[in-house]
Amino acid sequence: MIHKMNDKQDKKYRYRIVKIKQGYAGFVASSRGLCRVYLRAPASAALRREIKLDADAAVEDRSLLQGLASDLERYYAGKRVRFNVRIDISETTDFDAEVYRACRSIPYGQTRSYKQLAEQVGRPGAARAVGGAMRRNPCPIITPCHRVLRSDGALGGFSSPGGVADKLKLLNMESAS
Repeated sequence: MIHKMNDKQDKKYRYRIVKIKQGYAGFVASSRGLCRVYLRAPASAALRREIKLDADAAVEDRSLLQGLASDLERYYAGKRVRFNVRIDISETTDFDAEVYRACRSIPYGQTRSYKQLAEQVGRPGAARAVGGAMRRNPCPIITPCHRVLRSDGALGGFSSPGGVADKLKLLNMESAS
């Protein structure tokens, strides 16, 4: 994923794997909130290995963030969902955190450009930096980076296992609901 989470004594990580329509999704949380979201995988074992690569001391908790687990299941079933979960931004830069907050304000079924997000955070010339923040987004879907496009309307990138094809599927699913 992005980088290995910092397993310090003061920060204990827990994770949960959720069955979704397309396979499995997962997430990791600290006492401060959601740290990372893992997009769909065909098998829970593969997802568990990926989580352990990022946070080897994380402990599985099948009751972790029950509301988020339900919301992910509903989202991947094509239901309109507004995620409401506290996010642990302690491992992001101030700029990235600001971009992620702006991105979370993009309504379901709508899109914005990297340039529009840069303007929204008061950095009109920073569209490329916004793209970098989207690449590092630790909580895709919750921070809906799939809703951010290039200024010319092209999809840009997407860091899910299925890449841009997954981004297009998510955008089509949201526009159809």
